[in-house]
Amino acid sequence: MPSQPAKPDGNAELQQILNKISNAPFVVADVDKTEKNLKTGKTSTVKIKMYSKKPNIVKLEVLQSSSGAEGAKIVYTSNEGNKAKVRPGGAMSFITTELPKTDDRLISGNGYTFDDIDLFSVYNRLSQGYEAELVGKTQVSGQAINVLKVTTSGSHHGMGSHVDYEYFGYDPNTYEIRLWEIYAKGEQQPYYRMLLGLQFPASLPDSTFKL
Repeated sequence: MPSQPAKPDGNAELQQILNKISNAPFVVADVDKTEKNLKTGKTSTVKIKMYSKKPNIVKLEVLQSSSGAEGAKIVYTSNEGNKAKVRPGGAMSFITTELPKTDDRLISGNGYTFDDIDLFSVYNRLSQGYEAELVGKTQVSGQAINVLKVTTSGSHHGMGSHVDYEYFGYDPNTYEIRLWEIYAKGEQQPYYRMLLGLQFPASLPDSTFKL
């Protein structure tokens, strides 16, 4: 019998994904996020256009939101400082203000801040203390992707002690993340699910990161 090709090493695949993020001077992402509040069971959804620039500048544009935040624009420095600059959508769009990153209007349903969930944060968190296993394949928008199961190798998961594992779906040719799911202990369905479409432009105008 012909020998089967060796299954890619999960940790090596995770490192390739992290390298893709780390080596990109600019990233543009279309983000579609669904999150269930683990205390109330309420589900929230948001669609965002995200722009990031090394070393750690991020701009978010809210396209759709179950909380009614459509049109809001946010600029912040990832994992640095405790405030974000915000321009609301709608009739108040002429006002620019600063809000704490922990403001109820900015955190997710389970209390995650931008510093917990942007690509810079994913890179920093998964660069140490996590193990990855290639567990299968699936499809996102008709595209075949590989799926890594990622668990912490330490005593505490960076996304909360309730977390059991994460799935990262990625393009096996480009190592671009297309899917991110987080599973709580004892749960069969993810409470956090993000679909991503990523672009890696060589440059973006400075105006991109202004409100």
